[in-house]
Amino acid sequence: MQFQTIYSAFTVNRARFLATVSMALFLTACDGSSSVTDKSTGEPGTPAAPSTPIVPTAPSQPTTPSAPAGEPDFELLLTGAAPGTPVAITEGTASKTLISTQFLEGFDKSVSLSVEGRAVDLEDLSIALSETMVVPGTETNPVRDVELTLRLAIGARPILPHQRTLTVVGTSGAVTKRLVLDIDVSPVPKPDVYLLIGQSNMSGASGGGKNAGPGGPDEPHPRIRQLNVKGDDDSSGAHTSRSLNVMPQVFVRAEDPLHKPLPSGASSKEGVSIGPGLSFAKAALEDTTQDIILVPAAWGDTGFCRELRPRGSWNAVVRNVGDLSNETRLYQRALLRTAVAIEESGGILRGIIMHQGEKDASDEDSKGLDCVQYYAENLRLLISALRKNIVADLRGPEWRDPEAAIPFVIGTMSRGVDERGDYSQFGPAKSVVDGVHRNVAGLLPYAAYSNFDDLVPPGYDCGAGDCIHFGASAYREMGRRYYMALRDAVDSE
Repeated sequence: MQFQTIYSAFTVNRARFLATVSMALFLTACDGSSSVTDKSTGEPGTPAAPSTPIVPTAPSQPTTPSAPAGEPDFELLLTGAAPGTPVAITEGTASKTLISTQFLEGFDKSVSLSVEGRAVDLEDLSIALSETMVVPGTETNPVRDVELTLRLAIGARPILPHQRTLTVVGTSGAVTKRLVLDIDVSPVPKPDVYLLIGQSNMSGASGGGKNAGPGGPDEPHPRIRQLNVKGDDDSSGAHTSRSLNVMPQVFVRAEDPLHKPLPSGASSKEGVSIGPGLSFAKAALEDTTQDIILVPAAWGDTGFCRELRPRGSWNAVVRNVGDLSNETRLYQRALLRTAVAIEESGGILRGIIMHQGEKDASDEDSKGLDCVQYYAENLRLLISALRKNIVADLRGPEWRDPEAAIPFVIGTMSRGVDERGDYSQFGPAKSVVDGVHRNVAGLLPYAAYSNFDDLVPPGYDCGAGDCIHFGASAYREMGRRYYMALRDAVDSE
């Protein structure tokens, strides 16, 4: 399934249906002020001219009536440009174009202006005309210019460069004229940021199998970078300290193991284990022209339940119920690392992927169902809090809401079997956790799960220790499936 960028929100039938749409809004509604703000820099731009609402019009007819033969008429033109010249617009910014109404000699009627477009051409697009009723010109100046302002919001999905079509419609009595505008759309020139959280199957526990040489499946890619995180640290304050979380060289080319740092002066990382993150990013490259930045924040052998070790839990709030941990250190660490990545790169948070559950479902003899009975609510609270509290990106604070369209995907746990152990059948606690994963779309909007039940021997190897961990070949396929599920999640509402 190809990610359809700006077209993916619509079915083929809807995309082919020409929906005549006349839109009206003030440019100031975009940022609540009388000036345009360049969202890529945060600096004020050129003050916007007062915009007049675009008057809704009836659906267009297939023909364009003209004035009777010999009678005066008017024309619509793109000011200062040859016919067919595209209008350029970049995602996240406003584009201003002058539309001329040229009154031919003797024509003395006002012209009503509106804008039409197909639904796919109007997605995430705001339109404003400085005037919607143009009065006739004078003998010395028969042309009247109207400013058309287009603003393309940064949406949930990355987009590829593409072209749209709008039509400016002028109507005066029985006369209707149309000016077709080709719109060249460029994506926001900022990287796509993805947060990786969970336990060992997200951080990577293949136990070997890394093949990062030229042409190898784990070879780094020049457009995939990562936050250069330090190793896991149990020391006091490590979860909220930038210096204890991020190396001085903030971004490096992404290379397995993602959760280990690239030391200063080193050209590559040590370590032979891989995880699903790099193959996930390689799948995402197909749908973006921008760099991808991965934010590694997983930690092996962690969960929501209380642990004697100080590494922390994934709880977003202190609840003090049952066997839950009463601290939020791993959640805080994920917030910190993502904030550094967004602030240092100017990137857009495009999604969160997680592998979790084995730890919460373990030790059934001692914990029974005390832990897992809260698992669904803990997961919902975590993802809601991340969506709300991760530092805002160029899309603004309105994109920081528990139900914001920041897709979330969680993967199923291993059912592998080899001579070291059999995980094919889940006990009561693990079955509860597995059910939560498979029904995550019912917990949260823009959420999905990725099914890895088949990524087991003999077709796929198991990883370090035993089959609770996936092997290298499985991780590569997991990353691809994570991205497929993320595309489904972003289009799920």
